[in-house]
Formats: sequence, structure tokens, C-alpha cells
Amino acid sequence: MWAANRNSMPRVQQRTSSVHSIASVHSPSQTRSPSRDDVSRGKNFDLGSAPAPRKQQLEPVHHKAAPPVHEIRLTEEPKSWANATEDDVSSRSSTLDGEDDYMERLDKKPVQKLQTRKQMPNDEPRSPGPAPHIPGPLESQLAALMSKLIFMEQSNPAVSVDPQAFQKMERELKALKEEKKTWWKRHDAIWALRDEDVENNIKIRGMLAKARRELEGMTALREEDLSNVLIVRAKLAEKTRELERMHAQTGRTSPSRGRPASYLERRGTSSSHDLFVAAKTAALEQRALELEKRNSDLVAQVETLKGGAGIDDLNRLTAHQAWKDTVAGLEAKLKSKDAELARAKSGSMSISSGGGNGMDWYRVEALLEEHASYREALGGKLQALRSDKETLQRELHRKENDYQALELKLQILQRRSTIL
Repeated sequence: MWAANRNSMPRVQQRTSSVHSIASVHSPSQTRSPSRDDVSRGKNFDLGSAPAPRKQQLEPVHHKAAPPVHEIRLTEEPKSWANATEDDVSSRSSTLDGEDDYMERLDKKPVQKLQTRKQMPNDEPRSPGPAPHIPGPLESQLAALMSKLIFMEQSNPAVSVDPQAFQKMERELKALKEEKKTWWKRHDAIWALRDEDVENNIKIRGMLAKARRELEGMTALREEDLSNVLIVRAKLAEKTRELERMHAQTGRTSPSRGRPASYLERRGTSSSHDLFVAAKTAALEQRALELEKRNSDLVAQVETLKGGAGIDDLNRLTAHQAWKDTVAGLEAKLKSKDAELARAKSGSMSISSGGGNGMDWYRVEALLEEHASYREALGGKLQALRSDKETLQRELHRKENDYQALELKLQILQRRSTIL
């Protein structure tokens, strides 16, 4: 039977111990007063959810008869697991330094509202059902730490890697970065060298084109010189034939010549004529010696260039052969002229000894003067051709030196490209 005396003793809220919590077993204070719970809860304490104060109506002791039973509304206080949850929350907040996220999730959990039941008179209150499993503080702390570790691993996957493996990976990454920098430097150096090679090739092509144009100009000049030499040889042969015809017509007077008597004719002696012929012969011999010396120099140059004969070397050899033929022709002409002078001298001596007329002396003097003027003109032309030839040879030597320097640069660039 229910009696009013049962409510006279205040109910003490005790926390249900958790099998998963070690602190709940060894905790020195397992009971807390409502005022202490309210202070520990802080701002999470809700005034609306607080239990209403219990009005205890104590009957006087002298009343022995039971009063009439009125309908009494019982308000049960929150279960002990609520206090345990509050304790867990406070311990977690103190341990995890105020996890707002976890507190928000906890606030969003549905709270079971305990419905009060009306007790019928003379009915005993029902015993509360078995308490659900309530996690202890260590278990909740471990769950919070595990969730935090999961979030950290999701945000930074390297957290879950072994430190030694992570250091090894960092070393490999650093080595790969250094290798990449080295390859980039080599790549830039190769491209810079390639650009320099392209510029040098363009310059070399320009210089080769210029040298080719100059060589073509020199070849044209050489062809023109050869044609002039052929013309000179033709004129010389024509004059030689005219001289031979004049020698064949000895004893006949030329009516077109009305010149007065010359110095040789007035003196009528053969000694002056002999001296004049000797001087001319000495001059011609000196010129022949100079030509032979120049010819020997050219032959020596040709011999030095015969080792590696290219197109330019063949052109020079051809030009030298043409000049050699020209010099040989001039030497032959000089020898023929010397023979003619010797024959004229012998004829003049025979005529003087035979007592011939003076017209033979006039003819010989005219021939000698004409021959001297022709030789002087031909000598001037030959001297001009010789100076032109020397100028062209100097220019050719300079071009050869430039070409050798360019070939040396090209070989250096090729060696650099093969090294790289």
C-alpha cells in the first residue's frame, strides 16, 4: 500500500555506472546534488526542463486515521542517465577544449520527454525500466578523438603515413625537383646554343654568298684577261707576219715613207747600231728573267695547293696555266725578235761590206723604232695585267684566309653540338 510517508524522504539522484567507463568505478563522488549539477551544466541548463519543487504535505503525528485520499499528481524527476550525460558533456568539453561541433550535435539529439502518469488512488508506482547503455567519459573522449583523427586524415592524407616513409618520400621529391631544375637549365642552355648556331649559320651563309659573288666576279675578270691575252697574241702574230713580209721585200723602196735621214743613217757607222741592239737585248733579257722568277713563284704556289685541290684551287691552277702559256708565248716572241735582230745585224754588216745603198739602213731603223714602240705598248699592257693579277691574288689569298677561319669556326660549332 502506498503511504504518504514514502514521499517524506527526498530522493537522491545517483549516476548509473557504465561498464565502459573506468572513471565511473573509481570516481570518489558518484552523487551530485541538483544545485551542483546546475552549476556544472552552466549555460546549458534549461529552466523549463527543471523539475517542479515537490510539495510535501506532512501529516501531524497525532492523526492516526488515514485522511481521505485525494488525487495526487506525481512529477518524476529526470532519470539518472540525464545527469550522467551532463557529466559526460562537461568532462568532454573540459578535455577537448570546447568542441563546438560536438556540442551542436549533442544539442540536436532528441530528448525523450518523460510523461507523467496519473496515479490512481491506492496504486503503487511502477518501477522504472532498465536504463539504456550510457557511454562513459573515456569512451566518449576516445570517440571524439577518433572522429578528430578521421577529419585530420581526410584533410591531410600525409598524417597517417609512417614518418620514415614520409621523410623518404620528401627526399625523393626533393631529388626529383633538383633533377627537374637541372634538366630545365640544360634545356635552356641547349636552346640558347641552338639560337647562337642558327645566327652563326646565317652569318656564314651570307659570307659564303658574298665570297661566291666575288669569286664569280674574279672569274669573269680572268676570262676577260684571257680574252685580252688572246687578242694581244693575235695582234703580235699579225705584226710578226708583217715583219716577215717586209724582210722578204728587201731591195724595194716604199714610196709612202718620206721621212728624212735618221741619226744612224747620217753617221753611217755600225757601232751605234750594235750598241742599240745590245741595249734592247739586255732589256728584253731582264724582262724575261723577271717573268721567269714570277713564273717560278706561281709554280711553287701551285705545288703547295696540289695536296687538297678544290674548285677554287682548280680555278687558280687554270689561271696560272693560262698565264704560263702567255709568258711562254711572249718568251718565244722575244726569242724570235732576237733572232730577227741578229739576222738584220748580219744582213746590215754584209750590205755595208758590199757597199749597198742607204735605204736598207732606213728600213732597219724604221723596223727597230716600230718594234720598240710596240714593245713599250705591250710592256705597259703586261705591267697593267701583272698589277691586276697581283691585286686579284692578294684578294684571293685574303678570301682563302677568311674561308679557313669560317671552316675552323664551323668545326668548333660541330664539336660543341656533338658534345651536347
